[in-house]
Amino acid sequence: MAGEIYLNNLTGKFEWGSIVDQIIRLKSIPIQRLSKEAEGIQLKQASLSKLSDAVRVLKELFSNLEPASITKGKKAISSDEKVLTASAKDNTPEINLKIKVEQLAQKEIMLSRFSTNDINANINWNDFSLRFAKNYGDYVTFNIQAGSGKLSDLVNRINQTAGDYIQASVYFDGNNYRLMLTEKNEALSKLETDTQTYTFVISEVSAMNINGVWGLDYTAPLQFAKNAKIGVGDNYQPSSKEVVTFTRGVNDPSTIISWDSSIVAYFTGSNYLYANVSAGYGTIYDMAGAFNNAFSANGIPLYAKVVLYRDRYTIFIEETDLNASNAETVFDPNYGWYRTVVSFADFPYVNGELWDIDRTDVISSAKNQRGNLLESPSNTFENVIDGLTVTVKSLGEAKVEVQQDFSKATNTLKDFVEKYNKVIEVVNQLTAKDAIFQGDYGIFGIKGQLTKTLDGMFAYDILNINEEGKIELNSSALSSLIQNDSEKFKQILEDLKKDMLPYLSGLASSLERFNQDYSSRIERINARVDYLKTQLIREEERLRLEYAKVEAFMNRAQEIMARLQAFIVSLSEMQGGNRK
Repeated sequence: MAGEIYLNNLTGKFEWGSIVDQIIRLKSIPIQRLSKEAEGIQLKQASLSKLSDAVRVLKELFSNLEPASITKGKKAISSDEKVLTASAKDNTPEINLKIKVEQLAQKEIMLSRFSTNDINANINWNDFSLRFAKNYGDYVTFNIQAGSGKLSDLVNRINQTAGDYIQASVYFDGNNYRLMLTEKNEALSKLETDTQTYTFVISEVSAMNINGVWGLDYTAPLQFAKNAKIGVGDNYQPSSKEVVTFTRGVNDPSTIISWDSSIVAYFTGSNYLYANVSAGYGTIYDMAGAFNNAFSANGIPLYAKVVLYRDRYTIFIEETDLNASNAETVFDPNYGWYRTVVSFADFPYVNGELWDIDRTDVISSAKNQRGNLLESPSNTFENVIDGLTVTVKSLGEAKVEVQQDFSKATNTLKDFVEKYNKVIEVVNQLTAKDAIFQGDYGIFGIKGQLTKTLDGMFAYDILNINEEGKIELNSSALSSLIQNDSEKFKQILEDLKKDMLPYLSGLASSLERFNQDYSSRIERINARVDYLKTQLIREEERLRLEYAKVEAFMNRAQEIMARLQAFIVSLSEMQGGNRK
């Protein structure tokens, strides 16, 4: 029966196990031959799989290759990447563009009026609503439920509800802890903070009350929301304020001086505004204060301050509002001095000396904005011109040059060379001396077929080929051809794709058929091996059974012989005893 165990030489009288083993070894030789044949086929299959993979990768490159697109690339180069960076798309025109960064974007940060010196103190808050302004009239509202706990608990409650737009946290001002609300992403709002017009990105619809203290501190935001601003083009001129100084000053700011009354004239572009400055005495700081009192009393957007300038203390008068006047400081070449926005209708005398506006030395000229000023809620400006994206980093000026970008073409050729050489490398390994496919022209001939497709590249010295059949890229020849005749380069790539892709597709199919054939042969051999192994197991069981029976028979025969011998001896002894 199958599964029975037959012990060799159980009686110690017949060593038949080695005989069975020898018979089985002889009968397993066909199995060993088949297994060795399968191993050889598997080795060929694995080797061809490497070649198939290399061919497939090269084929995919040509399947995805679009010669027209890789020769149309554009790149944008910034003259100062600390100021701005830029990127261009294929449709961006080739230009040089001057860009002046006037302002960087920043997030609005609001603080609660409530504060505590114990961050773990228990607080209570009411039901309240926060509002996030995307733009004028475009709001998102968040309802915060009443509760109690630590300040951090209120922070978590706000973040769970409004966290996509408003980021809550705890702010420590050096003495106390306060609730801080910050824009999550400045790009989500186009508003700028303006406390005078009560314009805020983050505000309350229904007021927040923490331990009896109401609301956010709208009088003093920790940080104003600002949009990034850039001036574009050579004709762009930013607006600027006029700053003028006096023709005279004092060596010692503590010197007591006296000044007569005077009248300051401020030209708005259409009319003059006047400020009557009262006479007085004191230091030069007192004199500046008298000017500021007159400006304030007459609603004139000017401010006077004392400055150490050219080794003397004098007074600077500067505009405080860019929009108050559309007049500009203009240099008059006929007289050699400037026509200023700020002047005197009645000149002041200080200690008996005339102090006039220094028209030959204007500290800063009043200028009106000209040209294009672009604004973005974030520091990224898209489509400044078609396809041109600018990201600003710091205030300043930089030039952006858009030019053709041949890196796509160069990188594509480098990629092609690498993948092509991988195919050649595998072919060389498979057909080398003593290699598994040595002398197999079906594999070795792949090199020649591939080389035939490169004639256009060789004609323009774009590629060189070495004795192993591998190719090398001639970067200088490639760059020269792309820059001087990109259409010709595109045609060469199109011809290469037209020749290479069909061949690689056919080769890939042939290698796949070989692989399938090898798999079928291995399956058939393995099936034959499994059948022979089953038969051999049965044969071994049969032999062991037969030899076990022989051993049992021999053992039984020996027992019978021993009995007969004992009987004969006993009989002999009996007969001998009777003769006595």
